[in-house]
Amino acid sequence: MVLWRTGVKSYGFPKKIIKAIMTLYINTKAKIMTPEGITLEFLTNLGILQGDVLAPLIFIIVLDFILRLAIGPRDGFKVGTDFIADLDFADDLATITDSFSENSRLCQSISDIAGRYGLLINIGKTKYMSYNIPRPVNSDERVFVNEEVDDFKYLGSYIASTSRDINIRKGLAWKALQSLDAFWKSDMSRKIKTKIFRTAVEPVLLYGAETWTLKKADTRALDGVFTRMLRRVFGISWKSHTPYSVLYGNIPPVTDTIKTRRLRFAGHVYRLQDQPAQQLLFWQPSYGHRYRGRPHKTFSDVLQEDTGLDPDKLMGDRDKWREALSRNSFQISSGST
Repeated sequence: MVLWRTGVKSYGFPKKIIKAIMTLYINTKAKIMTPEGITLEFLTNLGILQGDVLAPLIFIIVLDFILRLAIGPRDGFKVGTDFIADLDFADDLATITDSFSENSRLCQSISDIAGRYGLLINIGKTKYMSYNIPRPVNSDERVFVNEEVDDFKYLGSYIASTSRDINIRKGLAWKALQSLDAFWKSDMSRKIKTKIFRTAVEPVLLYGAETWTLKKADTRALDGVFTRMLRRVFGISWKSHTPYSVLYGNIPPVTDTIKTRRLRFAGHVYRLQDQPAQQLLFWQPSYGHRYRGRPHKTFSDVLQEDTGLDPDKLMGDRDKWREALSRNSFQISSGST
C-alpha cells in the first residue's frame, strides 16, 4: 500500500480519495459472531484480497509506477518518433527491443525496481522470440533468456504468423461446435440454430481476426471450415450438393465478416493519433537488406486490398468512413466458398 500511495500521488490523485482508500486496508479490525457471542476485536491485516473490487486498479497503478521507473524514454523499439519498450496486460508483460543485450538490460532494470517492492519476475515462464537479430552469445546477454520459442501466445493470440493463429482458432471453434452437438441434432428452427452458432462458435473462430493479414490460402481455409461447420449445424450433407445461397441464407461469408470487422477496427485505431496503438498498427518496415522472396504483408497492405484505394484518405473522417462501410462501397465480395 505504501508503493500504491506513492504511485497515485505522482499521478495527481486527490488526497481525500487516497486517504479514503487507505482507510479500507490499514489497521482494519473485525469481530466474529459465534453461538457463544461476539469475539473480541482483532486486526485483519490481510492486505488486498484477489476478489476485492479495487484490487485490479491498485495492481495496475503499482505495476505502471514500477515500469515508469524502470523504463527510460528512449528504451525499446522505435516506431515513428516514439519508442515502445513494453506491451502490458495485468501481469503479462512483453518487452520489445532491437537487441538481446538491450533486452537483458531492460529486464534487469524491471526486476531490480520490482524487487524493491516485493514483486518478482518468473524466470521459468520467461521466453524470447527473435526476428533478424543475432542469437545471444555471452553470459551477460543471457541473464533473462530462459528458452527460445518460434511463437508464443499473448492475450489469446499467437504472435508469429496469422496462419498459425488461424489453425489454432479452427481447432478451438470445432471443439466449441462439437460441445453443442445436442442443439444441432435437435428439431430447433434454423433461425435459433443460426443465433446459437453465431453467438457461441463464430466468435471463437474469429477471435483477434481484426488484425489478421490473410493470404489466399488462409482465406480459402477459413471459408472452407466455415462452410463445413454450417453443414454440421444444419445437418446438411456435402453429398446433397446444396447451393451456397441456400446453405448460408443471410449469413455472410466468414472472410467478408473479417473484412468488415478489420475495416471498422482500422478506422477506430487510425483516429487515435496520439496513441501507440495507431503507430504500431500502421507501422511500415524500412527494409535494409532484402531477403529473397515476397516480404510479409503489413496491415496497411491488407487494408489496401480490402478497399482498393488509399484508406488514409477516408479513415481520418469518422462519418465518411462509416458511410463507406455502410454502403459497402469497398465492394466487399459476397463470393463463393
